[in-house]
Amino acid sequence: MAVITIPKKALQSATARGESDTPTPAWDLYLDDELVASGYLSEVAARMELDLAAWYALFGEAPLVPDTPMTEDALHLAFAVFNRLFTTEK
Repeated sequence: MAVITIPKKALQSATARGESDTPTPAWDLYLDDELVASGYLSEVAARMELDLAAWYALFGEAPLVPDTPMTEDALHLAFAVFNRLFTTEK
């Protein structure tokens, strides 16, 4: 049985340099404490990109096989992972 480890996502505030070389508030993206992207000026855009990076880290290399049926267990696992990555707590 394969074990899927969900990466730890984190945003950290940073400073980016604009066209006029003035400091601008920005966001850096981390997966499992490793910097994966930096300089996002919008927190919303940074969060969306971080979700995409986490999704790709989990499933980006997985080949799709259209002739293989999806089991009930696989479907439940996919929904659980999706909900864990893309659902925010109230």
